[in-house]
Amino acid sequence: MTRKRTPVEVPITDSLREAVLDIAVSQPDGGVTSVGMLLQTASEAIAKANEALADNGLVNLAIKDRMRGHRRRGNANIVVNANGDVVLRIGDEMAKNISHTTAPGGAGLPSLTRLREIADKAGVDISDLGRRKREIMRRLEGSEPAISDGPPARLRDEVRTSTPLPDIKLPR
Repeated sequence: MTRKRTPVEVPITDSLREAVLDIAVSQPDGGVTSVGMLLQTASEAIAKANEALADNGLVNLAIKDRMRGHRRRGNANIVVNANGDVVLRIGDEMAKNISHTTAPGGAGLPSLTRLREIADKAGVDISDLGRRKREIMRRLEGSEPAISDGPPARLRDEVRTSTPLPDIKLPR
């Protein structure tokens, strides 16, 4: 069985890239432009099309429907790619652009950066605690009461134990 050959993209030098983008192309109206200008115009048009898709409410409904149909979760959007295909893109660049107020699993605690800033202002040494947020907060409670604004917004589930099994041994 023969293997399929996958296309390979090899980067080229900047001088060759500039030379290729400067190649003249004749327009249907008799004018002349360059490959680089055509590429720039096309990328601007694709960006405008994707912006219009992102702002449309019907497209957002279609995204939710397609996500349900494919049984997928996460961030998704419908985009037009360079080939002119309209595709549903699920969770790549959008997730990078989201600024989280708390770290996942942080139980509503402030970020380590924020805790370190507070410790610096209060003059408290927390270098021995590493990344243990709750212990850092306990140490900072005595120096600055503004840190603890009450209990965290959400708490982790507590482990519940049931009564132990009886000591009766089952026969083999």
